[in-house]
Amino acid sequence: MAFVLPTFVLECAVHTYEVHPTIGPLRFIVECQLRAPDMSVAALNAITPNLVCGQVLLLPKLTDIRDFNSALGNMQDHIEVPVNSGCYYDAMYVGDIAKGFDNEHRYAILRKRGNGFPVPMP
Repeated sequence: MAFVLPTFVLECAVHTYEVHPTIGPLRFIVECQLRAPDMSVAALNAITPNLVCGQVLLLPKLTDIRDFNSALGNMQDHIEVPVNSGCYYDAMYVGDIAKGFDNEHRYAILRKRGNGFPVPMP
């Protein structure tokens, strides 16, 4: 069976970086899929254990999401997923999957911000 494009069942809000730890203004809302950590997250945590990254966010190809960049003063996008949940994440690493193929999509490794509890609490 061939690898297929993931189903994007949620929407997430992508915010610009302003002054850490402030969440900046909303840039856009995009369809996404939030997944449990995989081996790429485990490898990133082994290299940089102080970051404690968690979930993986899958996005449509060419989504303008910006990751951690120390050359730019530790700037990165802040993502609220799902929209209006109050659960925010920092985009620590962004990459592409299946570049150049029909099932191309983008992924981001996320780190939870604050308490990470959704609002309202279940």
